[in-house]
Amino acid sequence: MEAAINKKTKAIVVNNPSNPCGAVYSAEHLQKIIDLCEKYRLPIIVDEIYADMVFPGNKFCFMGPLSKNVPILSCGGLAKRYICPGWRVGWIAMYDRNDSFKKFIRPGLLDLSSCILGPNSVIQAALPNILANTP
Repeated sequence: MEAAINKKTKAIVVNNPSNPCGAVYSAEHLQKIIDLCEKYRLPIIVDEIYADMVFPGNKFCFMGPLSKNVPILSCGGLAKRYICPGWRVGWIAMYDRNDSFKKFIRPGLLDLSSCILGPNSVIQAALPNILANTP
């Protein structure tokens, strides 16, 4: 991965787990990616939509809590976690301890979220209960 980084590189994208049948990166492997991004001052965009769909014996680790300095955008959603395709409910969690995303990314995501239609009102009303009470 380091050999592929050049002056055009703006961020590193990580897909973990890659899909329900694919690779699940260990905390140690994720930490190596974080360390590399810290060295080159690159943010990370991580797709963690399959976080709750790993085979027994595999351990999934969210990337954000592992990072002390590297800003991370973590993408997730309901479709895979609760087996409700078509609901179109997703989110981006920011792990940004040093406010690296403050000037451009946060305002851009806020603008984007105000331009996109959200899920229907029934789903929006059910969401807090789903997240709070579903194992």
